[in-house]
Amino acid sequence: MQLKRNIKKRKASLIQKILISLSDRANLLIRSTIEKPFQALTSDMSEIWYNHGKNKAYLAVHKDVFGQIAYGWALGKTMEASLVIESLNKALKKIKRLLGYLPKKILAHQDQGSQYTGYEYVDCVLKNKLVLSYSTPGTPTDNPGQESFFGRLKDECQDEIDEITSFSELNRFMAQRMKYYNSRRTHTSISYQAPEKFTKHFIRKFSLSSKKKRFSFSRGVQRCDFMTAEDKFKLKLEIFTIKVNFYSSPCQNIFFLLKSKQLLLIPLARLFVK
Repeated sequence: MQLKRNIKKRKASLIQKILISLSDRANLLIRSTIEKPFQALTSDMSEIWYNHGKNKAYLAVHKDVFGQIAYGWALGKTMEASLVIESLNKALKKIKRLLGYLPKKILAHQDQGSQYTGYEYVDCVLKNKLVLSYSTPGTPTDNPGQESFFGRLKDECQDEIDEITSFSELNRFMAQRMKYYNSRRTHTSISYQAPEKFTKHFIRKFSLSSKKKRFSFSRGVQRCDFMTAEDKFKLKLEIFTIKVNFYSSPCQNIFFLLKSKQLLLIPLARLFVK
């Protein structure tokens, strides 16, 4: 007699529970007007099969929604949260090199995979004063720029990738490909220019028109007044009433506030709804 196996489902984290309650309201990208580079970043992760399908790696990318430039990327053998964090950190460093500083309230949009909803990644995003935005689960069309990026990468390079036999060789190939993508590959959406050329031209043009005064790219992102006052109140009230025992909760959880030996959940809605 064959016994049935009890497969335990992984419990949703507090961040994931809040995203579930927010539903499609967590997607700020579709409710924002993106008119310039540096307003919004999108990220995704995709499998890269090499060595004629015998080996697999994972590629994470953070790219600009408007300017198309891939600011950061990371290649790994496993789908760890550290992979998307590495990609994000590279992206932020690239933006700082281009501008000389990091603008506040850049929109960071991604899907609701565990790597992107984990405390480590969310903490990294918020520490750098970015605004979180998430696709609705099961809707890849919420992140079309990334779907197009990976689709074209595989269409154009799969024959070369098949011939690669080692991970280190694949890493070198991706570095060369990303350099080509940013510096030479033209896009119709940015007047048939390469992403780096278009972005640098925008920086020079804006600097001249504003007499080198600092500017905020967050102004182009519209206020998300898609919730009624009553909905906002109910959501905040619901989240505020969730209390978690101090001793069973990770101390590094940034959504908690120490109070009377308890951790009171700070409303994550503030991170999405301005």
